[in-house]
Amino acid sequence: SGAYVGTAEQNARLIEATLATRESLLGRIAALAFDFALHSPHSPSATSAFADPVSMEGLCTIVSANAVSSGPEGLRHLVADWVVPASANDQLPQLSSAAVCAHLADEAMSNRGSPAGTSATLNELFDSVLSSVVGPLLSEAVRDSDVGNGAGVMGGQHGHGPTRNQRTAAMSLRALERWCAATGAGIGKVKKVCAEGGAKVNIVEVISDTLYSDSEAVIDAAAELLETLLKKNDEDAAKMESVSLITSFMQGSGTGAAGIAMAQAEESMKREGADREAILSELVSAIGLQRFRFADAIQSEANTAVCRCLARIASSVALASQSAIRSGKMGRAASGLLDLLLKGAAHPSIHVCGICLEAVPSLITPGSAYSDSLLPILQQRAIVPASLRGNHDHADIDVDFQEYANFRETLLSAALAACYRNNRGLFMESCASAIDEFCSAQLTPQLPYQLEAALFCLSAVSIDASRRALLVNASPAAQQAAAKASAKLGQAETTDIASDARKHDNELAKCTASITENPACATSNPLTLAQM
Repeated sequence: SGAYVGTAEQNARLIEATLATRESLLGRIAALAFDFALHSPHSPSATSAFADPVSMEGLCTIVSANAVSSGPEGLRHLVADWVVPASANDQLPQLSSAAVCAHLADEAMSNRGSPAGTSATLNELFDSVLSSVVGPLLSEAVRDSDVGNGAGVMGGQHGHGPTRNQRTAAMSLRALERWCAATGAGIGKVKKVCAEGGAKVNIVEVISDTLYSDSEAVIDAAAELLETLLKKNDEDAAKMESVSLITSFMQGSGTGAAGIAMAQAEESMKREGADREAILSELVSAIGLQRFRFADAIQSEANTAVCRCLARIASSVALASQSAIRSGKMGRAASGLLDLLLKGAAHPSIHVCGICLEAVPSLITPGSAYSDSLLPILQQRAIVPASLRGNHDHADIDVDFQEYANFRETLLSAALAACYRNNRGLFMESCASAIDEFCSAQLTPQLPYQLEAALFCLSAVSIDASRRALLVNASPAAQQAAAKASAKLGQAETTDIASDARKHDNELAKCTASITENPACATSNPLTLAQM
């Protein structure tokens, strides 16, 4: 028998009934998501499964996904007619408001099948969502995030999870990050929108305050947000350089009105750039103040996650502001950030160290003493951890040998090369002295690994060091050409390259003599032999 085919009228009634059922179910889900009784720890409903923050976020995800799939009108209705006015009047639970906002932007970005016009609607709603919902929620949640009365069903910082205020702060940060990623908004626009809203929120100050939170979730969300905003900052800086080049060309060609328009655009972008630099300066100072907390957290293995998040933020801010730091525009404001990165490089966790080393080489300016402070830390990190030698009674077993080897060959080698280029003499003298000391010392289980680390540091710069040593017999013209080439590459200027070449030659000869005269240590370990 053939398939049953209903009439047009029957099909219409079926669709209508299905939509009615869908709306009824989604209405009940929305009622649960925004039920204050499920958000109060003192309510009889607090023991309900729906009161669990994970379940509540799931309900908010369904509400958001439905709004996005309904098209621009459905999205606009949920946000403009419901969430924004209700949140402004404290008529919605804070965690649900933040979660719905976060998932709205997330659904719009991740769902490739979003209806046409969704992106434009997000841009249209951006100002009202930030100024009336996300900004005020984040400000209030951060202010109360670590106080005892914010604890919810999951417990406080000494319990089984973050407090309700900490969850709200983390979710608000996530919402802000998702909306900025979806709309391409930069940190300058975010600050302006939040400052001009009804709540007059200084969003940069609020983000800086999140760094003091005791919750890993809050600091991790802040790291995600800053990475997104600072990535946009780099894109805007690149655009400004392009506009400047086009403007110079057009003015030189005498293109009239078009040249004037480009000049005006360039001026506007320069003002925005100045605003971004001021914001970056605030962030550099804020993360620099965390160096004291970072030093205390290193002593506690339980705070490794907090150190990792702070290192992510410090690295992102440092890379975004490297030009201002290297040029000295930030002055003493950058000293705290640089000190935190040094502490991060010395952190027992390879992951935390690696995050910091991503930024450190770009901050070493020619002739600065920063590389001299960094070098001993890097030399220590080159020693293979005890946990990778068969002794597993250590906390640094979060990586296997392959991961550690990759860390040394990439991040650590790049940092060592930067230190060498900035102070060649100190680097060679330090490595040669270490090799001589280890070869002449009494053999211990640790000694071969220390020698291998010293040889690794030397091998990281072996090509450049060998080339410099070969200049000892070169003509004065060849030596002068090498000095000019180094200066063009941004390396520290060498006043007497002939003397520097002799020093390289002598230190390398010293290393060879030390190993030849005392081969026992060098030949007792396969890792050490591999470096030779």
